[in-house]
Amino acid sequence: MNNKLTFITLLILSFISKEINAQSHYIVVIDRINNTQTFKQKEFKNGRPLETDIKTPDVKKGDIITVRMINFNELIYGLYVQGKLIEKPKSIVSDVLKASDDMLDTYSMSPAMGKLTNLLKYPPTITRGESGEKSAASLHKRLVKVIKEVAETEAAYNDISNDEGLTLEELKNRINDLDSKFNSKSIVNEYKKIEKDVQQSADSTDADWASILETTNDYEENDIEDIGTKIHDFKKALDQVDFISETTFIVEENESRYSSSDVVYEKFNIKANVYKRVEPITTRSIADTKKQYKQDEYHNPDDQLNQSFDLNLKVKNKYAPYFGIAVNRIFVPNNRFSYSTVYDYFSDSVKFKSTSVGGPKTAIGLSLNFDIPLHSQNLSFAGSLGYTMAFWKSALGNDAESSNKKGFVTTGISIGHKKFKYINLAVGAAWGEYSQLSSKYQADKFIENNLSDAEISAAVSKKIKPAFYLGLNINL
Repeated sequence: MNNKLTFITLLILSFISKEINAQSHYIVVIDRINNTQTFKQKEFKNGRPLETDIKTPDVKKGDIITVRMINFNELIYGLYVQGKLIEKPKSIVSDVLKASDDMLDTYSMSPAMGKLTNLLKYPPTITRGESGEKSAASLHKRLVKVIKEVAETEAAYNDISNDEGLTLEELKNRINDLDSKFNSKSIVNEYKKIEKDVQQSADSTDADWASILETTNDYEENDIEDIGTKIHDFKKALDQVDFISETTFIVEENESRYSSSDVVYEKFNIKANVYKRVEPITTRSIADTKKQYKQDEYHNPDDQLNQSFDLNLKVKNKYAPYFGIAVNRIFVPNNRFSYSTVYDYFSDSVKFKSTSVGGPKTAIGLSLNFDIPLHSQNLSFAGSLGYTMAFWKSALGNDAESSNKKGFVTTGISIGHKKFKYINLAVGAAWGEYSQLSSKYQADKFIENNLSDAEISAAVSKKIKPAFYLGLNINL
């Protein structure tokens, strides 16, 4: 068996294993509204990023993970993402945070709604003969119409800005529709006319004028203009967001954990928690909304957990191969032989002389080991591929001895205790090449030499057969 070929094979396997451990970039796409998860792999082609749809990936330490939340209204929500490598039986936490902070309170009752309630609670009494645009009943009706339009617009604005089920396109359509229906300038002008008419016609001693005077005295034109400004600012805020929030991190152990090659990880857990802002964003610039959303700072402590997406990705326990010095005891069966051809003095007779190569042999060599992710509290396991050479002496008779050597390819499993990282017990099969005599001939007996050279050569063939071995691997 070619020794050089065996070593070249080991080196190629080592190189391939390192290539397998190359870093990958996976994207987890979570649709908040539809509650679905899809996956992509990000690669670079000619220097440009390319995202390809894939099935659920298996990850490994060193991979890049991007959690992309779509249909995610960052004006209403904050995103808090956790990534954990879960080991058997322990887990290591790697927290990555991203999203937004809070701003404007739009949950309180609008100013117009309070005034409208008061107006409707105390309508003026309509007396016979009263007429004209400046009568209490007429001005009350005109004032209710204006305040009602403002109140309904404020209510619609609050509904839109806090609606959790709208996509970005739907949200833009609704706010644009509201903006087109609400003309704050014309409403302010109408309100000014009403205020002027009230000042000219109101009788402060008449109970019918009480709610009208209270409204015009307390309610300001700026209150009407404010809702128009809110709508305008909210439209600008929507132009700065994409309803996509991303967090990118590396699959790695927590820095506080002592790294060990013995650790076997079962899965990588991703938790994407969506927090409902108690104070939604309506005018904040996009630069400010991109602040990290952390649970110890930047966010309002009253924000409520609204949704939680829990996802587990299987971990590929890819280990870099390592070499070891192998000291083995190979138990070769006694029926294994090597053969040589012996001619008598006149070469008219020939025999096939057998030399036993059976029995236990001590061998030393090199092994290439691959860790196997079989979980045990105290034991570690590895597959092993190696080449080992056995040396021994055999008797020739008359107290003479000859030196022999033989190479074996070994395949097996090594088992070690985690307290002793550099020494493993190895067991498996040692594959060697042996001679086999054709059944036409009897070994160690002269026969008439009427055979051609080709027939003599064909009488002995080579066979590869396994033998059991037990040994120690000293890991390098």
